[in-house]
Amino acid sequence: MLMLAMPSWAHHSHAMYAPDEVTIVGTVEALQWTNPHIFIYMTVEDEDGETSNWVFEGGAPFLLLQQGWPEGSPNPGDVISVTGRPLKVGRGGVLRTVTFADQSEFHYD
Repeated sequence: MLMLAMPSWAHHSHAMYAPDEVTIVGTVEALQWTNPHIFIYMTVEDEDGETSNWVFEGGAPFLLLQQGWPEGSPNPGDVISVTGRPLKVGRGGVLRTVTFADQSEFHYD
């Protein structure tokens, strides 16, 4: 009976992400600050001037704030840098480090 009362620590798999990290610099289009995860939507321009849309997934808002995420950042129009594990298919990933427009950094564990 005690085993049934224990909380479950299971979570979704990260198998959809590549093991190597990438760093993407782009313009923030939107920040979706919702549970259970935040999402940063970005427009990224490549060397040829072509633009693409990227989305990076972060942790839970409450946990990010506890770890030092600057409340209210980033804002649409900010140019930021995101380092994280990219999706194996598509343009997006799970974030590890964000460098905000003011050059402050946040490292997510």
